[in-house]
Amino acid sequence: MPSFNNYTFTNIQYTIPEGDNVSVFYPTAQITIAPNSGYTATAADFSLDPTFSDNAVQSVVFTQDGLNVLCTVTFNTGFIMPSSNVTIPLCVIGEGNVNALPISGTFTANVNAGVIGNGTEADTPYSASGLEGTEVSLFTRSYSAPSGMFIASSAPQMVVGNQSNYNFETTNTFDALGNITTISYDFKYLFPGVGVSGDKIDIKGINVYALRLPQLSEVTGYSTLPVFMRFSGGNFSWNVFGVDGASFSASMTDGVDTVTIATNAIIGTGGISSQVIEFPTYSGTTYKDWTLTLTGDLQSPFLQANPATIRQYAANVTTLTASSANGIVGFTQILSTLPALQQYATPMVYPVSWNLSVPAGTIISERSPIVYDVTEAISINAISPTAQSNVSSLDISNLVQSYGTLQAGDRFSVNVPQTTFGQAPFPYEVTAINAPNNISVSPNITTVAGDAFRFYRTNGTAFSLTDVTFTQVDNQNITLDFNLEINATGDASTTLTLDLDNIISFAPAVACDATIPSGAVGVTDNSVALDPAGGIVCFLVDPIGVPDKFEIIHGNANGTKVATSGMNTTGNSGPFDNTFGTESTNVVPSVIEATNTLQFIGTDKGTVDTRQTEFNTATGETIATMQPGGVGVTYQQVLWWEYTAADYVTNPNATFRITGPTGTGWNALRVCFP
Repeated sequence: MPSFNNYTFTNIQYTIPEGDNVSVFYPTAQITIAPNSGYTATAADFSLDPTFSDNAVQSVVFTQDGLNVLCTVTFNTGFIMPSSNVTIPLCVIGEGNVNALPISGTFTANVNAGVIGNGTEADTPYSASGLEGTEVSLFTRSYSAPSGMFIASSAPQMVVGNQSNYNFETTNTFDALGNITTISYDFKYLFPGVGVSGDKIDIKGINVYALRLPQLSEVTGYSTLPVFMRFSGGNFSWNVFGVDGASFSASMTDGVDTVTIATNAIIGTGGISSQVIEFPTYSGTTYKDWTLTLTGDLQSPFLQANPATIRQYAANVTTLTASSANGIVGFTQILSTLPALQQYATPMVYPVSWNLSVPAGTIISERSPIVYDVTEAISINAISPTAQSNVSSLDISNLVQSYGTLQAGDRFSVNVPQTTFGQAPFPYEVTAINAPNNISVSPNITTVAGDAFRFYRTNGTAFSLTDVTFTQVDNQNITLDFNLEINATGDASTTLTLDLDNIISFAPAVACDATIPSGAVGVTDNSVALDPAGGIVCFLVDPIGVPDKFEIIHGNANGTKVATSGMNTTGNSGPFDNTFGTESTNVVPSVIEATNTLQFIGTDKGTVDTRQTEFNTATGETIATMQPGGVGVTYQQVLWWEYTAADYVTNPNATFRITGPTGTGWNALRVCFP
C-alpha cells in the first residue's frame, strides 16, 4: 500500500502452515487507514488500482469505520500456502483530505455619537473556516463623518490573539484637504496550521472633528502603520496626507539596512500620496525594530509619531517529538511556527495523536504525561555563595536539581520574579560544568551573596500537555492523544522531547523453556502469549534465601490473579496477597514484611514445598525434577495456570510477576508442554 503524509495504515501478517488453504484459516484480512491529525479519510476516495492483480486476492472493498477507512481483502478460496513466505502488496489509489480550520472571536468598537455608519459595538462575534495558508475576509466596518467634519480613529488592535495571522485592510475617502471623511476596514485572516478561538479585536475610539485648514504645501499626517510585522515580511500599503504640492521623503532602518519608501514624493490633488513599504524577510532569532522617519514639508507641530517604530519578529519553531530507550515507536514530529517572544492569553493549541507500538510483550500500565516527562522541562536552582565580580567561572551553592541535571547549554536568569519564570530572553548561558559547585558562564557575570539563579532548557517556550487520553488497541499497541498548548514563544526555536518510557511501561515476552535471569528488589513483569486453544502457563521458581512472591496474572499487571507462590502446600490458586507488588500502588515490602506474608517463599523462612504432586493432580502433567539438566539451579516450587479457549478470548496474554524486598535475588524458568 502506498504511503502518504496525510494518513497511516496497518500491515497484516498471518502464519499459515505450508500446503493449507489460506481462506480456511483467514477468509479475509482487514487493513485500517487512519488519517493524520488535520485530515479526514473517506472510503469513497480510495480504490484499488485497476492494474492490480494477484492470484491470492478475490476482492478488495473499502468501507467507512468512524474516522477511519477499512480496506477488507478477501482471499481466493483456492489460494494454497506455498513453501515460502508470500507478500501481497496492494496498490491503493487515494488520500486523505485536509480539514477546514476554524477561527472565531469578538469585535469591539468605541464610536463617537456623531459618527455615521456602524455604531458602538461590544463583543460582536465573528467566525469563519478555511484551509491552512488561505486568507478570508471575516467582516467589514465603515464609519463616516458628517458634512464639514473629518474622521479620526485609532488603529484596530489585537487584544487577544496572534496579530501576524490578521490583516486589517483600511480604505479611506478624503476631502480636498486630505482629511478622512470615510474610513472602511476589511478584517482579513490568514489560517495557520491550527484552529483558533477566543480572539478579540478592539478599536479604542472613532471620533469626528471640525476641519482645520493646514498651511500651504504641508504634509499633515499618514495612515495607520502596523504595530508589528510578521517574519516573512511583505508589502504594506501606506498613505501620506497633506496639501497638494507638498513634498516629502520617507525611509526606515534597522540600524544596519535601510529601506527607502519615498524620495521627494509630491502630495497629489486629492490630498494623498500612496506608497508601498517593502518589509524584507527576517531570518534572525528574536526580533528587530524598524525606525520609520518622515521628512519634508511637515506641518508644525506634526501630530503623529515621527519617527515611528515597527517591530518585526523572527519565526520561532517549536518541535514536539518523543524518545524511548525501550523501543516504543509510532510517534511523529509536531511543528508549531509562531513569532518569537510572544505571550498568548489564550494558548495556541496543537492536537497530537500517536499510534504507539511496544516491542513484543504486553502493555501493563500508563499514565497522563506531565510537564517533566519532557526532557527539556527542567527545574534547577542555585544561589551565589559570595559576591563575585565580572567572572566567567561562577561559584554556586544550594544546587537543587528537582527535575533534570544541570548541563552545558542551559540558560539562566538572576533573581527572576515569579511572574516571569521561564520567559526569554535569558542573559546568561552555562558553557561548562567544572565541579558540583562551579560552572563556566557566558557572558561574564557580577553577583552579590544570596543572588538566586534559575536554569532553563526551553529557550523561553512556555507549553503544557493537556487533555491526555490513552486507548489500548491490543497488547502491543496504544493510541496516545493530547494537546500541545503553546502559552509563550522563546527567543530561539526549541525541540521538546517526550520520554515515552516515563508514561508507558510493558512486560517483555518470555519464550518456552527460557530462563529469567536472577532478579532484584522491586516488581518485575514478563509477558506470556496464550494459545487460542488453551493450555498451561508454568514456571519453576527459585527465591533463593530472601523471600520473594511469584504470581501469574491473567491479562496485564492489573488483571486477574490466577496463581501464586506460598509457604502453604496447596495454595497455587490462592489465597492471594493484594498488599505488596499489586497494581496500582506496587508497594515493595521490607524483608520482615515479606517474611510475615504467606505468599512470599524462600529458604530463610524454612523448607518450601515444591507442589509437584499438586501440579500433577491438577493438570495430569509431570515435573520430573526441580533441577532441569541435572546441574545449576535447583528450583523450589512449581507455579502454574491451566487456561481454556474462553480465557484466551477474554485476554490473550498473561503476566508473570515477581515481587522482592531489599537484598533479594531469584531465578525462574518457563516450562512448556506439548
